[in-house]
Amino acid sequence: MYQKSNIFNSIILIATTSLLSVFISCGEIYFPGELAITKVKIELKDNWEYLDIPHGTVLTLPPNFNINNPATWTGELEQYVDKTYRYEVSYTVENKGRGIAYDAEIDLTYHYDQGDSETETIFLGEIRGDSKRSSTVTLTTVNKKLIECSGEVFWYE
Repeated sequence: MYQKSNIFNSIILIATTSLLSVFISCGEIYFPGELAITKVKIELKDNWEYLDIPHGTVLTLPPNFNINNPATWTGELEQYVDKTYRYEVSYTVENKGRGIAYDAEIDLTYHYDQGDSETETIFLGEIRGDSKRSSTVTLTTVNKKLIECSGEVFWYE
């Protein structure tokens, strides 16, 4: 009886060891990364106006003209006024999965008041599971206002 029990225990031990070695030989259990953009925020940080008059241009200046006061840049001068805007665009990319998202990148598309848009690709690198990556981009535009920013995120599993 004791030997049978020993053999039985040996069989269980062999079966358990084999099952364990099957799990070990398969390597890590794979969990994919799952990235999502959880925040995109636009903030106007600064704006200014300046005159950009080409050399050799002859203009009639308004009577109240003051080089330091943009409100007086009227009449013929208006076509030479450039308005510059500086924005900060903040974003957060979150890996909601348990696995690593490799070579992640975000495409931020900036939409302007004149109907045009442009896309900037930003490399984020590796984002581990259940973690976030946040950053801020500074964007400067001349004679166009940023009205919206959208994003798409890409990665390898």
